[in-house]
Amino acid sequence: MSIEPHLPRDHAFGPEDVEILSSALEETLCSLRLIDRIDPAVSMVAERLIQLATDGERDSARLREEALKSLWR
Repeated sequence: MSIEPHLPRDHAFGPEDVEILSSALEETLCSLRLIDRIDPAVSMVAERLIQLATDGERDSARLREEALKSLWR
């Protein structure tokens, strides 16, 4: 699943960043067993991943792990 629909219009992510974020989103959704892509939880996960990337994280596995951790806080 692409993260692009969740990105703000004025985002500063390059194509490689978008690819990493999209991969992290798909991996996180699979971990959560979220199949319904219109579930509001998908947007919550995407927003968290975007925030983590905005803060500087670019590793897909760390993005996934941090997003999952933040959901259980």
